[in-house]
Amino acid sequence: MIGDRPIGLQAAHDNQLQSAGVIWGYGDRRELESEQPAFLFASFPELFQALTPQR
Repeated sequence: MIGDRPIGLQAAHDNQLQSAGVIWGYGDRRELESEQPAFLFASFPELFQALTPQR
């Protein structure tokens, strides 16, 4: 689950899903890090690269 607020990351944990925080939305790095996401992305290109299979 990808979220820009802590509530989204909490929902991922509650449902036993991996979570990724994105800091270009409403949340800031500190509040997202406090939810210990599996991944934290600073930009959309960073997220896109992580989701794109490498050849």
